Amino acid sequence: MKSVFRWCVVPVLAASSLLAQTSVTAAPKKRARRATAAVTAQDVQSLRDAIAAQQQQIEQLRQELQQRDQAQQQTQQQAQQAQQQLQQTQTAVADAQQKASDAAALASQQKDDVSKLNSDMTDVRTTLTNTAVGTLEEQKRMGALEALVGRFRFNGDVR
Repeated sequence: MKSVFRWCVVPVLAASSLLAQTSVTAAPKKRARRATAAVTAQDVQSLRDAIAAQQQQIEQLRQELQQRDQAQQQTQQQAQQAQQQLQQTQTAVADAQQKASDAAALASQQKDDVSKLNSDMTDVRTTLTNTAVGTLEEQKRMGALEALVGRFRFNGDVR
């Protein structure tokens, strides 16, 4: 900031000194020209120094700008990577939820199947028990009938 101020002030001072020198007298032109030439050489040198300083500042600003651009690009790349990871995580979560839902449905279906099989087994046991009881009762009846018929003996000629 100081160099910018110096750069603006030096030409203004030089210009005012030139105006002051030229407005005083018109007769001694050679002297004014020599003094103007000496002042102009100093002014040119100070302007060159100011320009060199400004060029250094411009170069520094360019480097800072490039560094900021690089930092911004890195930040954008990191943000993109984070977003991709987030999407992958969301996909994995959705897959896990779907698998959990499928597993819960499968477990429920298997539970229903087991309940049905238990019910069917109970029905089969009841049927087998009833059949066995019925068979025993029939065997008892047949045994009683054999005992009754076994008392009778048939002899003779049936002609």
